[in-house]
Amino acid sequence: MTHKTKEYKKSVDFLYTCPSYHHSYKEKLDFKSKKEAVGPNYDKDRAHYCLHDKEFRDHLFGMRQTIEDMAELGKEFEEKAENKHIYDVIDEIKKPKIAELVEILRPVLKKSGYVDFNFGKPEIGKDVIVGFSCLDSKADRNDYGSKKTLEKLIKKELGDTNWRLMSDGVSYRLGYLSGRLRAYESEADLKQLVTKSDKLNSKRKASMPDDNLSIEGSNCEKIIF
Repeated sequence: MTHKTKEYKKSVDFLYTCPSYHHSYKEKLDFKSKKEAVGPNYDKDRAHYCLHDKEFRDHLFGMRQTIEDMAELGKEFEEKAENKHIYDVIDEIKKPKIAELVEILRPVLKKSGYVDFNFGKPEIGKDVIVGFSCLDSKADRNDYGSKKTLEKLIKKELGDTNWRLMSDGVSYRLGYLSGRLRAYESEADLKQLVTKSDKLNSKRKASMPDDNLSIEGSNCEKIIF
């Protein structure tokens, strides 16, 4: 049993005729694939001057990312220039380690009657939080007065650092006091911290120009323009 293979023409001739003028012409439609002639350095030139589709997309994406990064950097520089007084205060903030905190607080608290001041094991997560405890050695001090005095002392001593007493404050039970301290580490957290400080207000006033011009009069009075 044999199979016949159907062959297709590789070209077709068309005859066009005009009945009015008895004019005609032929046109040949060639289905053969034609390979265009290329220069001897085609592959080398293509690799040198052309980018493949994926390479081109990657190139454009890289350029766009660079432009966006530069724009973001420009905004950051502009924001820091406008809020220079804030970042000046951030640079002045002390950032003591946990062991240094003990040396900062223990002498001051002991002087005010709070003894056996110690830290617990730090909680390391998004923030660093460390618990503390101490004993009130003054028998005549009530629980409310003991808590408020300790809170005031801690806030004062840590005012120029990146550590703060947490919002739950100090707990008191039979002369035993405890609480927690939190470290502000990121630039965003430090910015939030200093915007609430009195030091920032004084720094802002110092950076503001004095718009009032004045001279001293003949009777030593101050004349403001």
